[in-house]
Amino acid sequence: MDFDIEDSVESIFFIEEDYVVSPTIYSTIMQGLSLAVNDSKYFGIIFDRTNSGTDKAKVPHVRAGEQDWHEMYFKTGPFAIGRKTWQKVINARDVFCERDEYNWDWTLVYLMSQEVKEDLRLPYLVLVPSVIQVTHIGTEGMHGSKIGNSWSIPKPFHGTDVIHSVSLSPTTFKANGGFHHPKDIEHCKSILAPKWQLFA
Repeated sequence: MDFDIEDSVESIFFIEEDYVVSPTIYSTIMQGLSLAVNDSKYFGIIFDRTNSGTDKAKVPHVRAGEQDWHEMYFKTGPFAIGRKTWQKVINARDVFCERDEYNWDWTLVYLMSQEVKEDLRLPYLVLVPSVIQVTHIGTEGMHGSKIGNSWSIPKPFHGTDVIHSVSLSPTTFKANGGFHHPKDIEHCKSILAPKWQLFA
């Protein structure tokens, strides 16, 4: 298995199996990436400004009924990126794969930090819709015994405008461990092997 993507693929949507999505998720992805991919300050787009409820105090203020995109920093959760950002992850694969962190999204946050050499550093800003587009329903994943029981299908979103704001850079965390076996590192590097060239 590898993540080599075809030449015709220009965007990638990362989501785990225990999420429910809005009926407009694909148009939201296309609209958001059209705003983000040509600006190198953006990592990509995310779909929940509360970071699955972990950052409720730090989220962009949203007016009732608002349909806009906001700037914020990446921390976790489903996201979509363009091909150029994926190439940056490939370029930083040694740093990514050698980070002793079992949370792959927190490894991405680490790659956005000042601790990483500038030529390998990822941008930390993302665009996020004012209307949450994903709901996390599995407290242990879809295959666990606990499934959240108070969820609903996210509402549609049709925003096209960006509200620019000053966003704090992400906080880096001490690595949690659990990902430093030589076989883990070898497998990670094989998955992220650069088997294709970025379009000129």
